[in-house]
Amino acid sequence: MRNFSACVGQIAALDKIGILSETGAVSSVSGSCWFYTIFSFSPESLSNEVLLGTQTYQVPESLSLQKISTLDRSSIGQACVTMSNAHILAAYRAFMKTRLPSSQVIPFIFSKTILAPFGLDDQSKYITLNKATGEDIQSRNPYIGKDRFLFMRSELPFYIASATLMDITRHTLYRPRYHYSYTPLYCGTPQTGYNVVNKLLVGGGFIENIGFNAHRADIDSCNNTLTVQVPASGFSLSDVVGSSGYAPGSIFFKIGLKRLTPEYHYMPVQSCKVSAPRVMTFVDGGNFDDTGILALLFRGYDKIIVFMNSGRPIGGPGRRDRTRSVDGIDGGITRLFGHLPRSHSMNNVDIQVFPQEQYYTLVEGLTQSKESGDGVPFFCDTYNVVQPNPFGIPAYKKGVTVLWVYNDKNQKWFDRLPADIRALFTEKDDPYKLSNFPHYKTILQNAPEIFSLSKIQVNLMANMWYFSLMNDNKLHEKLKKFAFGKAL
Repeated sequence: MRNFSACVGQIAALDKIGILSETGAVSSVSGSCWFYTIFSFSPESLSNEVLLGTQTYQVPESLSLQKISTLDRSSIGQACVTMSNAHILAAYRAFMKTRLPSSQVIPFIFSKTILAPFGLDDQSKYITLNKATGEDIQSRNPYIGKDRFLFMRSELPFYIASATLMDITRHTLYRPRYHYSYTPLYCGTPQTGYNVVNKLLVGGGFIENIGFNAHRADIDSCNNTLTVQVPASGFSLSDVVGSSGYAPGSIFFKIGLKRLTPEYHYMPVQSCKVSAPRVMTFVDGGNFDDTGILALLFRGYDKIIVFMNSGRPIGGPGRRDRTRSVDGIDGGITRLFGHLPRSHSMNNVDIQVFPQEQYYTLVEGLTQSKESGDGVPFFCDTYNVVQPNPFGIPAYKKGVTVLWVYNDKNQKWFDRLPADIRALFTEKDDPYKLSNFPHYKTILQNAPEIFSLSKIQVNLMANMWYFSLMNDNKLHEKLKKFAFGKAL
């Protein structure tokens, strides 16, 4: 929920600056997928300000313990609280009364805990871009009722959520192999490969959402086309949040608890010579690309803002940090430059798309930005896409410009908080669990709670990020120049 709560403040600021309306797409993984799913598909009647919460927009001096201890009823931040152990257990009990397969337990639980408060938990509803695209699908598939669709809210960047399509090889049980993305119109991956166990070609393109998880396909080899039998359950938001945001999935997959990981029937796009779709496992997109940048590079975007909402500070000490980072930078970034963390138990798959030598410039830039004390660290640079790369992403004529913005404590924001709120961070025995702010743990931040954060934790994270993007003059100006096409 660290990523989720940071996104609240980040999107609020981008919207306020005017950047959100100029953005072509938002690529989300893990907790940011949970956030952007709710933000994108909530009712049109809810404004951005209502969804993002009153406390997010307030200046630090005006905050009080009472204010940060509450969340507006329609605030997206509520999802960070409703993901409690009690709600998870209640959802699990409800699941046991259904006839759904065990591989659907996680999508069901996430649907009832994260999506239900916003009326987005109907697993019989497909997602699509708007009313026109829904009518087009329905006209070609008349047995699908007109009320079977959820539409994106208008005037928002295109929605992309990424998952990891797992693979088993002869050498290791843990091998996240393929990037996979969901959108309101289609899902799949242009990455290509071969699944050894299933003897199945993987990737090569996308399919329309209504064909996702099809159990059967009729193949016309002469015309190289296939027609799939649309599954009764439909492609719903629960499938998206249950896979793209399921961080423990790869661990359960590794130790053999596949029943606790989402499974769907998969049909490759690159070949119609497959007799039937095969069952494959889908888990958190962060287990492959923790930045979401690959989905944008596949689509040719040449100006990208990456918010790295890491659970590790820049230059963080300790053995645990060394196994998940390189030179004090989160492994989610370093692997894009071909620098792999030492960990053998976590994901260290090579996803290099940028030149190795430019990584050290990034390290220096982020480190200097942090040491300046001006706000959250950031750095901007232009990169050529290395050729060849694991994904077949072509070279950019003028390169791709990336603005990296890294999760770290903004001391200027902290100093402007009222004294009684500052005291919460250093209280004996850490009752408010703020000693590691803003690097909340992915799970067990408030042990024994698995996922949930407190309202105080959510509000402080969102407020810090909104303040950082709005009040750090250097970052604020960089964002505006970056977004509105002026010289960097």
